[in-house]
Amino acid sequence: MNNDRIVLDLTTFDGLNDEVRRLLAALSGSMVNEDDKASIGITIGLKRVRDTETMLEISYKVKPTFPSKARQILAHSDLYGNLKVDATPAQMNLFPIQKITGQVDKETTVNE
Repeated sequence: MNNDRIVLDLTTFDGLNDEVRRLLAALSGSMVNEDDKASIGITIGLKRVRDTETMLEISYKVKPTFPSKARQILAHSDLYGNLKVDATPAQMNLFPIQKITGQVDKETTVNE
């Protein structure tokens, strides 16, 4: 029998503490509003090793839950089922339309 064994606790799971610390920083950084909520779920699984009476296979899973982001807009449906929304000023300026005046801009003219 091996006497170098130690009692199992959460510190004996390789990397669990580091992973939780990394997730705590990421979750707290993702919370921008006062009502935001986040969580970390840790599941520890136990499975008896086949053909043994004293050995267990122990695994863990870490699942972060980031704050949800929800938005809504009001859309109008036309006769064909197309949904249309009011454009915001930022969307209207994405592709500005330049008027063609027939005048040549001196900066864009190539001298031959």
